[in-house]
Amino acid sequence: VDLTFDIDPDLIETLKNIWVSKDVIVNKIGTVIDLHNTVFMVIGDVTASSMDAIMATAKEKAAVEACDIRISSSSSGRNTALVTASVKSEEDLGTLEEVIGKECISKGFTLIRGVE
Repeated sequence: VDLTFDIDPDLIETLKNIWVSKDVIVNKIGTVIDLHNTVFMVIGDVTASSMDAIMATAKEKAAVEACDIRISSSSSGRNTALVTASVKSEEDLGTLEEVIGKECISKGFTLIRGVE
């Protein structure tokens, strides 16, 4: 039987010990994390180092679990970065979007949220 619990990770071991004491055979205990994803585009004189700096600032304020940055360039000198990021909570998602928005404004970039 496969079971999924939304439980504090510290309590998993306690739960396992209770089951073992009741002669329940525990084959595997794993973790499932529900992530909140966002996709956005940054347009301007975007470089890999400027996007790394923006995401480093964002990671200081929000618990970013995963981040993928793809940068395309054009002959006009205006580059585009497509960023996909995952966080653990809706609060972190809001914080991430707020920080990235402020960073883009300070660098003169255009930010487009909700790109998919």
